[in-house]
Amino acid sequence: MWPLLPNALLFLVAMLAETNRTPFDLPEAEAELVAGYNVDYSSLPFAMFFLGEYCNMILISTLYCLLFLAGGLNRSGLYSAFLLSAKASVT
Repeated sequence: MWPLLPNALLFLVAMLAETNRTPFDLPEAEAELVAGYNVDYSSLPFAMFFLGEYCNMILISTLYCLLFLAGGLNRSGLYSAFLLSAKASVT
């Protein structure tokens, strides 16, 4: 695990940048909250836009867990989908 730590940290920063989260949230800047993409869409296209954003976050978190957190393997060596979803929800 320790040789992969720099790669894991770099992937974590890239993951935050790709999903436009806190240090990289320029598309949701203060000036664009009233004139940005939030105003351009009505109800269903707005819901689909944010559904796509959250599906992207779930996909990238699951990929991070599979690559760096041993996926869904528990201590006994058995694979658990519940453990994978728990790890993905934490990241």
